[in-house]
Amino acid sequence: MFRISKSAFLATLLMVFATGVASAQTVFWTEGLLSGHAMKRGSATGGGAPLTLFEDADFAAFPPSAVIMQSLAVDGSGGKIYWGDFAGRIFRGSLSGYGAPELLYEVPSVGPEASTEGIAIDVAAGKVYWGVEVDGDFKIQVGDMDGTGPIVDLFDQSDGVGEARGIALDIDAGEMYWVENAKVLKANMDGSGTVTELFNAGNGFGGGGTDIALDVAAGKIYLGTTVLGVKVANMDGSGMATFLFMTSGADGIAVDADAGKIYWVVDEDFEVLVGNLDGSGTPTVLYDPSDGVDWPRRIAVATIPSAAMPASGTNGLLLTMVLVIVAAGVFAKRRLFARR
Repeated sequence: MFRISKSAFLATLLMVFATGVASAQTVFWTEGLLSGHAMKRGSATGGGAPLTLFEDADFAAFPPSAVIMQSLAVDGSGGKIYWGDFAGRIFRGSLSGYGAPELLYEVPSVGPEASTEGIAIDVAAGKVYWGVEVDGDFKIQVGDMDGTGPIVDLFDQSDGVGEARGIALDIDAGEMYWVENAKVLKANMDGSGTVTELFNAGNGFGGGGTDIALDVAAGKIYLGTTVLGVKVANMDGSGMATFLFMTSGADGIAVDADAGKIYWVVDEDFEVLVGNLDGSGTPTVLYDPSDGVDWPRRIAVATIPSAAMPASGTNGLLLTMVLVIVAAGVFAKRRLFARR
């Protein structure tokens, strides 16, 4: 009598599953101005139609629902994306776009609604950091990635904080960097010590700051600007901030240091672009208005298991069907031989 062991059966399932979970480099961006706000994703090499993960209709349970989504951060291993909006709220949702978004925090405000911009996550510590304008004060705050703990103020205007439009973390050094309109600053992630100003108009950063990204291994800061594109500078504040790519703006930027690539969005051109991290070559447009891009605002890049990120909502279903068919075939074969 022929038998198929449970271990062989599980190995078969795992082999099939592994075939479907090859990693894919993926870009995510927020978009929308007065209406039609959305969170989208697409391939980091372009091609295919971008997929809308969340849009205004998904926030009906969280009025006001039609609010600009701004900065975002991706936890690839955890399958979650985090973002802030112009109503002072921090959300997270599935990287696949399935299910409703989760409201993690709403910054208390006694006056007009708070407005969050920059956001960054420390996955190992389970922390999410953001910049916020609330009741006439600018702050850097931190909370838990699952939304369970309280909001903690790390730094505010009395420490020299302005409007933090983008935040990036050097987790090993325990330091955070952020960009304001005309300044680049850093401070300790635990809120201790003082805020250090690294760049301003005097050393090459003339203003219009939108976003920030780091290549920690190379000691480089990458900066988005509203008018002239992407700048690069040293993390230790030495030297001058210089242009890496000159485009009609860079309203959000993201770095893939391992691949040597930098990604950015240009809101007024409705474009998502990629270029070489060393500034060589010509930037490539990945997505534009012909792909439905509409006022892109911020961007993130991450390596995501493709099985957790079905390209059109069908790949995950196909993978599930394959698993079911294989399982059914294995059990049928086992029963057939058991009768002999």
